[in-house]
Amino acid sequence: MKLNLKKKIFNISYWSILLLFLLIVFEFTFDIFEIALGRFLLLTNPVRPKTGRLWIEEKKDVDAGKIIDSLTVSIKQDSVITPRIYSIEDLHAALSLNSNFQLNKNAFKEFYKQLSVRQAQKIIDPLNFLEIDRNRDWQFVNFVLDENMLYVYFIDGFGKLLYEKNLNFDSFYENSQTTAGSDLDQIPQYKNRIFSADIFYQAFEKLSKQYKLQIVNDPYRLVQWGENLQRVGISSVVEDGTVKVAFEVRVGSRNQLYILNSSEIAAGYLIDKINGLKRGISLKFPVQQEKIDE
Repeated sequence: MKLNLKKKIFNISYWSILLLFLLIVFEFTFDIFEIALGRFLLLTNPVRPKTGRLWIEEKKDVDAGKIIDSLTVSIKQDSVITPRIYSIEDLHAALSLNSNFQLNKNAFKEFYKQLSVRQAQKIIDPLNFLEIDRNRDWQFVNFVLDENMLYVYFIDGFGKLLYEKNLNFDSFYENSQTTAGSDLDQIPQYKNRIFSADIFYQAFEKLSKQYKLQIVNDPYRLVQWGENLQRVGISSVVEDGTVKVAFEVRVGSRNQLYILNSSEIAAGYLIDKINGLKRGISLKFPVQQEKIDE
């Protein structure tokens, strides 16, 4: 009896161990099969038909991600586009639209070279500029206009300040050909030679492109001034082959004069077109400075 009992117990233990062993082998084999199947599916993924709800939903997510990435790149590219400015007047126009204006390194260097020595020195002394220019960290220049105070910040790519300068914007126009807040009627060379912006545009449009550029060498200024251009005056004097044309522009609560040098022949054609409008204006052609001095 005892022997039979022991034999039964032994048989139960044997089958239990065998079953456990088979389960372990099966689990291990299934893991290998699962891994192998996953790798097979991964390798054959490009050639298998792309169907099914999960694949469609995943494709939507991928496509949406690509669109977002594309928009992000586009926004970043748009954000680094730097407007081109050539003069203090251009800078003032840009700051009138947005009180905070930024130029990248190359755009600022191009702008700086266009300025007169006196105006360039007010932004940054040439010796200081040479030092900043040799600094590889320098990337941008920020201009901030607060009322009439201009703040200039030279910064690196992470926004770290490298150099700053504060000045009154009107100081750019001191002793220069651009007169801030002056009255066009008080300048002797323009007496009885001032007319409305409307008359100027009517005559200006009749000129060839060649003569237009000899009067306003940067036509974009006219775009910037727009309806703020009030009056125009043509000097009665020819100085070194040029005639000064004054543009009175409304800036904020005051009028500001921009005086440009025109060629004598272009000024003559402009006067001829103005007189031909029959608007009650009859301008004489400018005379040489030497004849006035005689």
